[in-house]
Amino acid sequence: MKSIWNTELYVAEETTIVDDRSIVKPVSVTIGKIVTALFILLVGTWIARKIGRVIQWGMTKKLGQSASEAEQIGKVIFMVMFIGVFIFSLVSVNIPLAVFAFLGGALAIGIGFGAQHLINNFISGLILLFDHSIRVGDIVEIDGEGGRVTDIGMRNAQIRRFDGIEMMVPNSQFLQQKVTNWTLTDRTIRYNVSVGVAYGSPTRKTEGIIMKAIANHPRVLADPEPTILFEEFGDSALVFTAYFWMELISSRDNRIALSDIRHAINELLEKAGIVIAFPQRDVHLDSAKPIEVKVITPDADRNRA
Repeated sequence: MKSIWNTELYVAEETTIVDDRSIVKPVSVTIGKIVTALFILLVGTWIARKIGRVIQWGMTKKLGQSASEAEQIGKVIFMVMFIGVFIFSLVSVNIPLAVFAFLGGALAIGIGFGAQHLINNFISGLILLFDHSIRVGDIVEIDGEGGRVTDIGMRNAQIRRFDGIEMMVPNSQFLQQKVTNWTLTDRTIRYNVSVGVAYGSPTRKTEGIIMKAIANHPRVLADPEPTILFEEFGDSALVFTAYFWMELISSRDNRIALSDIRHAINELLEKAGIVIAFPQRDVHLDSAKPIEVKVITPDADRNRA
C-alpha cells in the first residue's frame, strides 16, 4: 500500500531563483498527493456549499432580497470559493500548477471534440446569473414549451411545465433562441374572452352583463380596469370581447379562471333571456323549374305499403 501511495504519476519541474540563479527542482505527483488533494477538494466543496446556503438565508431573511437574487449571488460566491478551494488543495500537497501544462494538449483535444458545448453552456449560465433576464421562478416559453424556471445550473436550466413535466434546457439556448419571459418585469397578463349573441339582443345590456361576470371573479384585477368592446357584426352573431388582467401564478393555471368566467357569462346571459348565437346560413336554390313539393301522410304510407 505504501508503494502504491508513493507511486509517481508525473514529475513536474519547479523553477526557483536563488542568488540571481534559476534552480530547477523536480516535483513528483504521486497517487497519495492526488488522493489527498481530492479529499481536501471534496471537504472544501461541502463547506463552501454550506456557507453559500447560509449566505442565501441571510440575504432573504435579514436583507429582504428575493429568493431568486439570493440564489444567483449564492452560486457566484460558491463558484469563487470552489476555485479557491481547488487551488488550496493543490498547494497544500505541493502539486505545482505547472502540472496542467502537461494536460494542456489533452484538454485542447477534448475541447475540439465537444467540450466547446460544455464551455458554451457554462459561460451562458454565468451571463444569465448576472444580467437577470432569466431568473428562478420566472414563467418562460422557449421553443413552444412553457413553464416555471426552478433552477439555473452551470450547464442547463430546469423548467417545470404546467403539466408537471421537468425539462432540462441548455443555458446557451436562452441566449441563441427567442425566449418569452412572461414575468420579467411583473406578473400581470392581459386575457380576453369573446362571446357572440343573437341579432336583436340589447347590446348595452349585454355589455353590462359581461362586465358583471368579469368583475365578480376574484382573480380579475381591478387595476387596470376590465374593458368590454362590441367588436363586430358577425355572420351569425353580435360579437363582444372582454379584456381584463390577471396575475400569472406559476403554481396555478389561469385557464381555470377563464373557464369559470365563461360559465358565469353563460349563466347571466341565460337569466337575462339573451341567447348566445349559433351559426346560421340562408340557403338559396337556383333551379330552372319550380321544385315539386309533396306532402305524404302516415296513412298514405301504410296504404302504399
